[in-house]
Amino acid sequence: MSVSGISCDLAGEGGLLAPQLALAIACIAPFFFGCSPPWASGLLVAVFCILVAAHIIVGVARGCEWFPVSPSLKIVSLGLLFWPAAVVAFDMALGTARGRTPAVSLRELPFAAAYFGAAVLGAAYRARGGIEGWRGALKAVSVTGILLALAAFAEYFAAWDIKAILGGADQSPRLFRMSGPYVNPNRFAVLMAVCWSCAAGGAIHGLVSRSASRSQLWTAVFLASALAAGTCVGLTLSRLAVVSVGVALCLAAAAFTGHGLRRARLRGADEALPRVERVRLGAL
Repeated sequence: MSVSGISCDLAGEGGLLAPQLALAIACIAPFFFGCSPPWASGLLVAVFCILVAAHIIVGVARGCEWFPVSPSLKIVSLGLLFWPAAVVAFDMALGTARGRTPAVSLRELPFAAAYFGAAVLGAAYRARGGIEGWRGALKAVSVTGILLALAAFAEYFAAWDIKAILGGADQSPRLFRMSGPYVNPNRFAVLMAVCWSCAAGGAIHGLVSRSASRSQLWTAVFLASALAAGTCVGLTLSRLAVVSVGVALCLAAAAFTGHGLRRARLRGADEALPRVERVRLGAL
């Protein structure tokens, strides 16, 4: 990768350190006293902001591309970050007149920065880790989804209580929330929707890839994770998450169908797709 003619290969110089730490933290954080304990959101936002700040500083100091995406995507991402920043500046300038509460918009700004940071680190991981690095990230998130689903099933069907194991069942509710990762249905639905998306992407790649290095075992793991995560999304009864997963599935099916049709046309076969591709489309 190069910027302004300056060669930049950070993969061997710690360039993947911040993205790898971010991936590890994102996979580990949901297991700490549930998916949304009182302190988790603020701490996780701070960690991601620190990681992306360090990543940007190192990239700029070395003359490297710190956000390796297309210019249009970069403009959209920066615009989505500057939008809440402009709202905060507007609220702070007007003050509390007419019942305004600037603190509300200011409170949301760090979350926007953390989302932007996650996009930057994810793009860096994909660009510098290659396709195998990206598959590694999908594997990590998919396994996280399976483990979270198992914990959620244990809590939902067997009333499993992690606080009893940790000796905190009788502690102040300010220190402990409800049991297990199945804490806040809406937030848990969003978390499992992310796991479902990664697992579905890995499964589709495994089904359509003709690479000799593809693993049938990992394809099965991806499928199991997608099934478990999708079931958890249904158990939360979060209507928005259920609709979002359904829309994503329809878009994936349309993209998959278009991909198969393009391949058939390139082969000069305008007739029906081969049987194996029809089976894959039907399975999706």
